[in-house]
Parts: sequence; C-alpha cells; structure tokens
Amino acid sequence: MDISQVDINSLLILKSLLEEKHVSNTALRMNVSQSSVSRALQKMRTLFSDELLVRTHSGYELTPKASNIKQDINLVINSLEVLVNKQS
Repeated sequence: MDISQVDINSLLILKSLLEEKHVSNTALRMNVSQSSVSRALQKMRTLFSDELLVRTHSGYELTPKASNIKQDINLVINSLEVLVNKQS
C-alpha cells in the first residue's frame, strides 16, 4: 500500500462508518451525502483489499480486518488532530 493513496476525508468517513455501522447515520454525522459515504467506503475497500463492512439483515457488520484496523485508524486521526491543533 502506498501512503499517497490515503485520502484523509475517506479515512474520516471510514472511522465514522466503523463506529456507526450505518451509511445514512455516517452521512448525517459527517455532513455529506450517502453517495459520498459509499464512494469513500469503496476507496477504503480498495486500499485495504477488504470489504471492511458487510451488509447483514440488521445493517452492516465489521469484517475481521476492519475490527483489527479500527483502533489504528482512531490513533492516526487523533494524531493528525493533535498535529493540526498544535499549529493553531
């Protein structure tokens, strides 16, 4: 994986999706359209070579890989927030 392929907005959407497990709720939370959430999810699926979230009768469930990277994604985003806030 090449780090230059990582889109921060898509990563932020993925973080929300992994927490919400719901496209509509994530769209509302992130103030974007549902289609934007779906596109971001597709980018992240390609980047991580995994489905990340799979549809079930009750919504979405995390794949094992998504469960494994969830904490790492939170750490990366928190680190970016600290970096940006230090510059303010």
